[in-house]
Amino acid sequence: MKQPIVWRYLLLAALLASACDGGTSGGSGGSGGRRDSSGNGGNGGNGGNGGKSGSTPPVTVTSIATVTSTATATATATATTTSIATSTATTTATGTAVGTVTVTGTSTITKTGTVTITGTTTNTGTATSTGTVTGTATVTTTSTATATSVSGTATVTTTSTLTNTSTLTLTATVTNTTTTTSTSTATSTATETETGTMTSTSTATTPTTVTSTATVTATATLTNTTTVTGTATTTTTATVSQTSTQSGTQTSTTGAGGGSGSGGATGAGGKTSTPFVIPPDAKPTPETSGTSGAFRVNAQGHLTHNGTEFQVRGGNWFGLEGQDDNARPGAMELYIGAVFWADASNKRTMDKTMKEITTAPLNLNTVRVPVSPQTLVANHPDGLYSRTDVKIRNNDPAYYPYTDALSALEDFLVQMSENNLYVILDLHSCSNHIGWRAGKIDDGPPWVDANRENYKYKKEDYTCKTGEDAYDKAKWLADIHTLAKLPKRLGIKNIIGIDCFNEPWKYSWSQWADLSKECYDAVAAEDDDLIAVIEGVSGSHEDASGKLLDEPYGDVTTNPNWGENLYGQQFDPIQIPKDRLCFSPHTYGPAVYVQRQFIEQTAACAGLEDDAAGKAKCNLVVQRSNAAVVEELRKGWDTRFGYLHDNNYCVIIGEFGGHTGWPFNNPVKPQAATTWAHLPKDVRYDWEWQNIFVDYLNDKKMTDFLYWSINPESGDTGGLYNHAYSLSNESGWGVWQGLDTEKGGMLQNLK
Repeated sequence: MKQPIVWRYLLLAALLASACDGGTSGGSGGSGGRRDSSGNGGNGGNGGNGGKSGSTPPVTVTSIATVTSTATATATATATTTSIATSTATTTATGTAVGTVTVTGTSTITKTGTVTITGTTTNTGTATSTGTVTGTATVTTTSTATATSVSGTATVTTTSTLTNTSTLTLTATVTNTTTTTSTSTATSTATETETGTMTSTSTATTPTTVTSTATVTATATLTNTTTVTGTATTTTTATVSQTSTQSGTQTSTTGAGGGSGSGGATGAGGKTSTPFVIPPDAKPTPETSGTSGAFRVNAQGHLTHNGTEFQVRGGNWFGLEGQDDNARPGAMELYIGAVFWADASNKRTMDKTMKEITTAPLNLNTVRVPVSPQTLVANHPDGLYSRTDVKIRNNDPAYYPYTDALSALEDFLVQMSENNLYVILDLHSCSNHIGWRAGKIDDGPPWVDANRENYKYKKEDYTCKTGEDAYDKAKWLADIHTLAKLPKRLGIKNIIGIDCFNEPWKYSWSQWADLSKECYDAVAAEDDDLIAVIEGVSGSHEDASGKLLDEPYGDVTTNPNWGENLYGQQFDPIQIPKDRLCFSPHTYGPAVYVQRQFIEQTAACAGLEDDAAGKAKCNLVVQRSNAAVVEELRKGWDTRFGYLHDNNYCVIIGEFGGHTGWPFNNPVKPQAATTWAHLPKDVRYDWEWQNIFVDYLNDKKMTDFLYWSINPESGDTGGLYNHAYSLSNESGWGVWQGLDTEKGGMLQNLK
């Protein structure tokens, strides 16, 4: 039977809410598309967190005033201000007002935390003068406030009477007449409209500062004495931008000429995502397990084997985790030792491949092996090699003397030991029927490819919540115990550790950190030699009702992939001893999914991703020559996992990869060449991304990696071997054509 290709990880672009606190709009969904083998490719996954910075959108107040003044005067003025205020932000404003000022704008205020307003502040100011008055005024209020987050649009029209946070009475007498310009400050805690009229023939400059941490009544007295002599003609246009974020003590700044507010988290125009809420029981990661074993992490964060440091140079060899099959949906295709033997004249063995990948140019020493719960069940019907209704391309017992998936896995591990290859065992899903779609242990539909058009591998009838594929924490931990027992049962010593669950993108970091500790406990109970390999989460997580909520991920200029986001470790440290812990982020470029960080953010393309951006003829910007984009990508990687390496944690890049020729030379997805036909034909954008990432790893000296993938049947990445299969040559499925020399050269330089 012919085997088409499925995209393993496919993101439904989640265009999330606007960013907050001085930022422009935030990003779209977090993880990219995925790579797998079967079908025609799925939709992109549920997006991770977009560029959310606070809980609600930012606030902008725009003021425009035009005045003309002529004055020749000498004047003295005394002003007294009394302010009684309840406030949720610190606002500072400076400016000069002349004559009648009309302020019109829109305002959206973002607050984080909870704010309750328990008082009323009404400030009324009247200024009448016949001359020129200049001066300064400072009003400071301290208040304790708790309020709910507010968002919206406020229109502010300001003339003379302001409903705000201070009461100002100003009287000035001068000998001449002048027209002045002033900037007024409005501090908002909700969607509001402020109007007022100021008629003045004096010049007044009044900076005002209001700091609030509690509900307090404050009184301030201002005395202004100003002498002005001269003639002036003034035309003023003022723009005021105001933002605020409240979490405990809140500060915002509003100033003339477009000054932006200061505050905590910001959106895509700012710095960071939604703040991380630190649990009360958070404590540092333990330094040591107090035990000795073959594989350990030293004080510098380097993995060691029997005390000797080594670089993890590896790849993923998938197939035994189970894939799709139209004849019997969900049955494992068992690529390892099976599918790639489709070429009857040159039957490839596992041993042959192992010998090839351990020599130049690859010089690999480690293989990550994805499995599913069914792989671990002897004689499971999805893995029986005697079946004729599944897509096992070659079960010739002379080459493939196994009865089921479990016996194939066991011999695979033994052969890797004989070829001096280390192994990381990866529990890749809650079921082989569901595969890469699962974002948590007990996941269920709707799956991310539910609305994929012209796609025949949908899995809406399968769930890990009930029925034959029902899975829960107890079964997951039992499988972790089973995996951790394999080294002793098989008499091998090449297994580094257990990757607890693939891309747990539906968990919050705190949830996943707790589950990871239970995984480690199961591993440690079975074998002192092994370590725990822990992936990250995503930019969103699922609550109990199934709703996706923002998950903090640091810098919002770029989105995290599924499994990439380890930002929360610095706030809620995992309780696995550092000497038996390796973090393992996953990240991908545009061949897997065209995320917003790869797209030129013009007005027409802002918020678009993947095919939608291609159809809109958006330009791509991910090139090594684009220093600004390279810096943005590096900042995102640093924020989400690079900082762990800096703090002497073990970091192994668990997955990265892609097609070298995307978008114009991708035999499995030729439609990409049509979608992106407007791009220059001499730029290979995914290859640019891969090299940007490898350069980052080398510069960081963070060079432990597991490339996706060794075998070439991955639809949206290809492999380290070339593949005869294409949509125009489906008979080439499973036929390997030798190493991809470009990928080999790139990985050879990663050291």
